[in-house]
Amino acid sequence: MEDEIRAILNDSGVLGDAAWNIGSDVELRSLGVDSMQVVQILLEIERRLGIEVPDEKLVPETFRTIESIAAVVECVY
Repeated sequence: MEDEIRAILNDSGVLGDAAWNIGSDVELRSLGVDSMQVVQILLEIERRLGIEVPDEKLVPETFRTIESIAAVVECVY
């Protein structure tokens, strides 16, 4: 699932090619990812995977790292 999240971060332009070179536990905020980009990531995850992330998972902790995003998506997927 982390590779799918990396592909979304790459394809959406949020991180571009850098998405493939960062550790799974690197905080996305430290890379300049802002709240508008988090919404973009969320929408792209839901579109590509055909899922809906539950409201209770729409918290900053979910979108902290690639690892944390993948963990939530795996639970929903």
